[in-house]
This record gives sequence, structure tokens and C-alpha cells, in this order.
Amino acid sequence: MVLKLLIIPLMILIFITVESTVFSYESPLIFGTELERSVKEYQKVYDMGKAIAKCEGYGKAGAIPTRLNNPGNLKAGYPSDSQGHTKFKTSISGWNALHFLLMTRYANKTPLEMNRMGYASDQLWYKCVEFYLLKL
Repeated sequence: MVLKLLIIPLMILIFITVESTVFSYESPLIFGTELERSVKEYQKVYDMGKAIAKCEGYGKAGAIPTRLNNPGNLKAGYPSDSQGHTKFKTSISGWNALHFLLMTRYANKTPLEMNRMGYASDQLWYKCVEFYLLKL
């Protein structure tokens, strides 16, 4: 599953980059530093997602994020539970939603900045995320 989560966004990224690349002798494709930078950026998003999921309790039996296939414990709309947490059909959908949010609204933000922007209501949430990021 982890491999699928990494390969699909990477394939999309390569397709988009290849489509927008002007083919010349100076830039034949996106190999080299540009691809390395893209992979490193996605790795940051992936690691942040794993740390957030850990702090939210994803993977623990009976925990809200686990039951709702929602590793980020997101409140993104219908369908949702009585507390407003979104229920995703599959865990992959939940991971994709979390990664999309991290790549858009919270791009290049630290856990503290995310906390201040309202990602979590618990003001110490960012410390948990930072703790797990250090372990990755």
C-alpha cells in the first residue's frame, strides 16, 4: 500500500512535468536535480501525513480515524459522523485527501504553523507531530 501511495503521485508528477517540458538538448527530460527535488518534496508530505495519522490515532482499533478511513481526522464534508469527521470509502481515499491538503493549504508549513492555521483544536497537537517526524 505504501508503494502505491508513492508511485501514483510520482507518476502524475512525471506526466505533468514531461507534458510541460520543452524538449531540447539542455533539458531532455526531468531526470536529475528537478526529479530529485520533486521526490524529496513528496517525501516531506508523506512523512508529515504519517506523523499526523499517528497523532490522530489512525491504525488503533476503534479509533475514529481508523473506523472512518480518515488518517488525518479531517472534517471535510459529507458523509461524516456526528462530530463532523469525514467518512472515506477507502483508506487510500483518506490518505489522498490528507496528502492533497498538505500539498495545497498547508504546503511548506511546520506543524506549529498548521496548528495556528486551525488544523487541530488541541494547541499541543503540533508537539506530537514534531515528535513523530523526528522518528521518521
